[in-house]
Amino acid sequence: MAKGNHLLLFAVLMFLAKCQQKPKVIMSPAFKPIFSGDSFSLSCDNVMSNSKVKWYINSKEYPFHTDKILKIEDAGLSHSGSYQCESNQQKSDSFSFEVMDFLPSASLSIHRGQPMMWKGSTFNLQLESDEDLQKWKCWVYKNHQVKMILFKSQVRNRVIIHPKELQDSEAIYWCNDMTSDHRSNQLKLRTSEKDVLLEILPWPAKVGRSLTLKCSVRGLRQISHTFFFRDGMMIVDNQQSVYQINTITESEEGEYKCKATFNGESNGIDSDVQELLVQASPLKVALSAGKSLSCSCSDCHTNTTYHWYFKNSDQEWTLNSSGQHYMVPAVNGHYACCAVWRHRKSRLSNVLVWGESSQFPILIVIIIAVIIFLAVAVVAVAYYMTRDKTGPIYADVELKSLDNEEERYQSLHNCRRDQEYDTLHPDAPGSNNAKGDYEALQKSEMEAQVYHTLHMEGAAGSVEEI
Repeated sequence: MAKGNHLLLFAVLMFLAKCQQKPKVIMSPAFKPIFSGDSFSLSCDNVMSNSKVKWYINSKEYPFHTDKILKIEDAGLSHSGSYQCESNQQKSDSFSFEVMDFLPSASLSIHRGQPMMWKGSTFNLQLESDEDLQKWKCWVYKNHQVKMILFKSQVRNRVIIHPKELQDSEAIYWCNDMTSDHRSNQLKLRTSEKDVLLEILPWPAKVGRSLTLKCSVRGLRQISHTFFFRDGMMIVDNQQSVYQINTITESEEGEYKCKATFNGESNGIDSDVQELLVQASPLKVALSAGKSLSCSCSDCHTNTTYHWYFKNSDQEWTLNSSGQHYMVPAVNGHYACCAVWRHRKSRLSNVLVWGESSQFPILIVIIIAVIIFLAVAVVAVAYYMTRDKTGPIYADVELKSLDNEEERYQSLHNCRRDQEYDTLHPDAPGSNNAKGDYEALQKSEMEAQVYHTLHMEGAAGSVEEI
């Protein structure tokens, strides 16, 4: 009896001690640092399970929430601040964190599967980083517990991870190095037991990007009609199972679901409701080209390192170099860059193709040279064709003895093309038949030979034979 009393007294003392303890805010899973898009929970520890809890953010009471656990889905910059909880008129110490508008140093993505899948589905994850992944570890948070995922890295900066099939309604995956200073982004995966599934891709949703909502069905049944709902109101009614949002904004946030009907069935089946939260896009740098490539951003500090990435059109991005904000590419191809700090980095910049601008002027010079050559050729051919049509072939003229030896030849006048040779007429008007002039050929003399030798006196260097 005395032993039983001692146990009861001990339990009462433990209860009183717990009631006198100061509440404490604990983050689960505990992330260091916190990036935009992370999901986690804040719990008020050292309070009774049925006790009401007040939450304070930056010393202001958080209304309409009295639970012990405060869930933060897809954290944004507005979630940064100081958090406190209060129970039994006791307030905890401040728990502060800052949500950074950057990307973590490593990237975790779904290699096979979807963010929303049927319960018991298998999937693969892919971890990528510019650094060595040999000493990295991966984790999963589900049912308020954190468990390690074992994997073996075969490639220095890329690895495929094979978690167990997902049986829980929700699970959060991430990876980090041994120091926990460098980590990947989160991946939140959900499951459903319904035959109709709403898929939202890509996940998470980013401002300014496109978004696709797809209604899928388990098994071999074909969907005949699809309805999409937001916050309980129908927004799409058509025969297609896909709803496309070209440019997502924060106004599209809400709770979404789809309803599918099948051939021969009048009643449709609803999917589970999914909350869509639209995140602001992290910091992005700008890439420009001149004599070299330059990577810049307005919020980049002096201690910034820049990573340069290269790929051909049919390849994946590979780290080309790291260092300064400028570089001169050694080969032609597609280039991009990002700003890197100790445990975070910016978004990848716009893509530029190096080599096209330098080849363009050479092509222009070649085209201009070809055009000039063709123009000169056309002008030359036209000139020679015109000269052959208008110029005389032969012109026989009256030759006279000139007193001035420098002017022994006279200009041709009134040359005709209707005959090749003109007959010399010594008795023509205006001629004096001077000595040494040409004499008319007699018809009898022309029969013996076609051409006769003409003799002319008095003119030195005169023509003796035609």
